[in-house]
Amino acid sequence: MPRIKDLPLTDKINDSDYIVIDDGEITKKSTKGALVNNIVRRQRKNITSEIANLPNAIAEQNLEKYGYTIGDYFVGASGYTYHLADMDTYYGGYNNYAVVGTHHCGVVVDTKSACQWQAEGSAPRYDQSTLHTFLSGTVLNNVKNDITALFGSWESHLISHEMLANGIGTWGWSGANYIRALTEVEVYSSRIWSADNYQQGEACKPLELFQKFRFNEIVGNTWFWLRSLVSSGVACRADGGYASCNGLSSSERALGLILFK
Repeated sequence: MPRIKDLPLTDKINDSDYIVIDDGEITKKSTKGALVNNIVRRQRKNITSEIANLPNAIAEQNLEKYGYTIGDYFVGASGYTYHLADMDTYYGGYNNYAVVGTHHCGVVVDTKSACQWQAEGSAPRYDQSTLHTFLSGTVLNNVKNDITALFGSWESHLISHEMLANGIGTWGWSGANYIRALTEVEVYSSRIWSADNYQQGEACKPLELFQKFRFNEIVGNTWFWLRSLVSSGVACRADGGYASCNGLSSSERALGLILFK
């Protein structure tokens, strides 16, 4: 970007066209007066073909050094889309005594598939739900295959972590998990429909992905389940652009969060 002292004397600076910012740096205004060249919002991009350096970028905690940014995504052979969502999401201990001491990236997995939150009966704890069974079974198997195909070994790149096995008015810690559904706080930065303070637990960090982009920019105008419960018969969901909830037997898109290193 040009600076005042670098402009040739023949260049005319018209106050109505330019604005001076930060130590003499200048930038051009649009015809409506808004800054055009000051801050350029980088578009999300598909990094599948240039993914080799992603583990190095995460280990160094410097995505930009290797040309990546939060919001970029890659696609696996399963058809799942993997969105870079947040750096060091659990680093230093968002868990029950099982501190994650490895630098990592929280990655949102869009399965493009639908699932019930709970197929029968009232809501159990999340870790006993149909949704979690689907994510930790069918989905995780596909994720492992995708990561192995892209990076050589899923064991070298997926981090297991403790998860709050939350329900309505009760909670407990589950065993090791490689994937789980998102909470309201991770998507909206606050609780909205979820019933009580047992709903978030370790998953209380807003994901940078959803602070930079609306969630329908990420998955389109579709509904997807969240891990948070409203009542014994109702769970939270993201509803094509706003916060919502629905009965447990409804079939909604399944998204999961993995920790990738």
